[in-house]
Amino acid sequence: MKRWLWCIPAGLLATVLIWTPLRAVDITFLEILPDIDQVRIGATGKPTEVQRGLSQGLSFPIWNSGANVNEQVFFSIVVPPQWAGESNLEVDLAIWLGTANTDNKFQFELAWQNVRQDGDVVPTTSTITTLESDTGTAVQFATFNQTLTIVWDVDSDRLLAIEDHISFRLRRIAASADEISGEAVVFHIGVHVERGDLDTFLTAEDIADFITEGQVEELADVLATQVVSLNLIIQLAATALLVGLAFWRRHFFLFIIAGVASMIFGVQFADTYLAIGVTIAVVGIFMLYRSLMIVLSGRS
Repeated sequence: MKRWLWCIPAGLLATVLIWTPLRAVDITFLEILPDIDQVRIGATGKPTEVQRGLSQGLSFPIWNSGANVNEQVFFSIVVPPQWAGESNLEVDLAIWLGTANTDNKFQFELAWQNVRQDGDVVPTTSTITTLESDTGTAVQFATFNQTLTIVWDVDSDRLLAIEDHISFRLRRIAASADEISGEAVVFHIGVHVERGDLDTFLTAEDIADFITEGQVEELADVLATQVVSLNLIIQLAATALLVGLAFWRRHFFLFIIAGVASMIFGVQFADTYLAIGVTIAVVGIFMLYRSLMIVLSGRS
């Protein structure tokens, strides 16, 4: 490849480097602390509330339909308007072990059900997801994290939507093998939802509640100025690249292109920055003069 052709990928790389910092990172997560049914816990005394230092949690034995029928927790959330849509939710559990364990396992089961808050029929069915963890070598009160996934489209007839009410039921169930000794204490429950762009949940009416028309116009003017400035910077970089390429190759055609481009960019710059615009235009005239000299000298 001829050396001057490397200017093309170099120019593309420069453009990427300019634009990359300007791209907004719009994927973030919001943690919702659910409403836990404390009335049920208070009425049955189960799961047992325990404390370690300042940390408090609910201690889970393995659930069964007999003596441990109440060893479960019910909680709920409403899908917030900030949700990005068409993305899974995650229920995050922070757990500590009541006793030391080595290479044992514990497992939690999460059942969930979403309901529209208007015009729906509350279903009797639910979706169940489970997750098993291996303790490795764990001392007493060692902590673990479990993340159970809520698949938003697991039921095609009941897709998850903003403002859906989601009810959950959490139980500890038997592990596949090598059950832990003691109980597992859940000391934090959080529901993670993926946030979308501002325009997915912020309406014009919302904006009007906390920003005046004058402030909107002022912000628009600032953004317009920034866009114009960025455009001029890109044009200046392109002009410099063309001028450099022309002097490197010393070909009359490149001088013509650089000259014409410099004069066009110079006129555009002059509207905002007169001195810079005039300078670029002068460079353009000089480049056209150089191209004429090359032609007259017979070196084209």
